[in-house]
Amino acid sequence: MKQKPQLIVVTLMMPQGTTGVQTHFNQILKAADGNGYQTSIVHPFDFNWLARKAVGLITRLLRPINKEWVNIWVRWAHYQFIKYTLRQVLSTSNDPIILYAQDPLSAKAALVARTDKKNQRIATVIHFNISEADECLMIGLTKQNGCLYNHMVNNEKANLPRVDKLFFVAQFMQTVVQKRLPETQNIPSVVIPNFIEDLAGTTKALTISGDIISVGTLEPRKNQAFILNVLKKCKTLGHIYHLTIIGDGQDRNALEELAHELGLAEQVTFLGFIPNATDYMASHRVFAHSAIIETMGIALVEALSYSLPILAAPVGGIPEVFTDGKEGFYWQLDDIDEAANKLCELLENKALYMDISRNARTRFIHSFSKQALANKWLDELIST
Repeated sequence: MKQKPQLIVVTLMMPQGTTGVQTHFNQILKAADGNGYQTSIVHPFDFNWLARKAVGLITRLLRPINKEWVNIWVRWAHYQFIKYTLRQVLSTSNDPIILYAQDPLSAKAALVARTDKKNQRIATVIHFNISEADECLMIGLTKQNGCLYNHMVNNEKANLPRVDKLFFVAQFMQTVVQKRLPETQNIPSVVIPNFIEDLAGTTKALTISGDIISVGTLEPRKNQAFILNVLKKCKTLGHIYHLTIIGDGQDRNALEELAHELGLAEQVTFLGFIPNATDYMASHRVFAHSAIIETMGIALVEALSYSLPILAAPVGGIPEVFTDGKEGFYWQLDDIDEAANKLCELLENKALYMDISRNARTRFIHSFSKQALANKWLDELIST
């Protein structure tokens, strides 16, 4: 009987957390454990305490000088931690191992650390939007052709074409990456959506409820100001809806100020970061999303699991998550009036709402549930 390979997730992130990346690899690990695979995770936050303290001290010294240098320094240090840990693990094992990297820098560490190309295979999943460099550009951590920007672009170019298999959670990103990095067309790749546990029926009793909920980091890319302006337009049309915004980030103060300026203070609740954010979906009627770019958006899948109709722009991989007029509506981010009309139509037409709500639940079960996708993910990973 062929020996099952060990699955090692390699990531720059802490294992605990609610980001889409953390949700993804934790779901993979849980599914693998349930199917009898030996699993583990390598990340920089369980490395030697003294080394991590030294990194923190140098980071504080560099931060006032140049924020791009700080990020490059931290990435370099975390890369060294991961590489060292992987070398310790791989040098003492003769068993087949799948190294599942969650980002290009982790992929580089795996490539450098492995000692046996036949028994130690490297798979990498693309979570970023366009590129890691563009994501940092959007939140102001770097500038076009800045040192951090070029560092990330060069790392992707040097290492993504060298892994044994690439995973994409949306066809959109496969197209983008293969066009930007033609060399990646020469290695095996597969497109499989993210999956999650079925959340319906798992929600705890909560006191906060409303009409609309939005979950995500409060940053320029997520563009929550659009939702506030739509809410204001609905109000002028005679419809008073209540919005709950879950998440924290650099735009929070500006968004709270905008809500007051628009006269929406009584209609909008900012809850900040909440670990169990998905619990609040069940007490709302619609999920609103306003990102200007999104690879897939695992929060959209979570909304579908709760039968919530979605309102989102058809950008990035979002059209692969739901269909306009079936599980929700697409809205254009440059047309507040049209978006408000769609929101009002959905919330005021009970027959339409019930139909779309049922479709949302069906879409989740057939396309994004653990039952539908977990074994497919494992089969593709193990065949790397």
